[in-house]
Amino acid sequence: MDITLETAADKLVKEIFGVKPEETVIITADDDSDASVVEAVKNSAKNAGAHAMVISVPTPGGVGKAADPDLPVDALSAALLCADVWIEFNHQWLLYSTPFERAEAGFRREQKNALHVSGRF
Repeated sequence: MDITLETAADKLVKEIFGVKPEETVIITADDDSDASVVEAVKNSAKNAGAHAMVISVPTPGGVGKAADPDLPVDALSAALLCADVWIEFNHQWLLYSTPFERAEAGFRREQKNALHVSGRF
């Protein structure tokens, strides 16, 4: 693995998100995401003692709500509700999609301080 990518992944996981042991880190990606970035962040989360999970979907035809018809909305929503940290590397971002809105509402209901970042890589 590229040492620069590994360092960046560690900084994202440990310094920006402050991932702690036993937390659940969900990383979402689509077919157009950079697999090496996704893998580096997954490994960094694992090395931080977290339970890392990658959910990869075919690249949706739109972003936000426009992605919904191409997503497994119920399954993705349920998984995100279990996350302590959600790192999104979807090329066609999920911000403001139905799974995003359901997760956000669930976090508020549970008074859970889950973290989400969306980035195109």
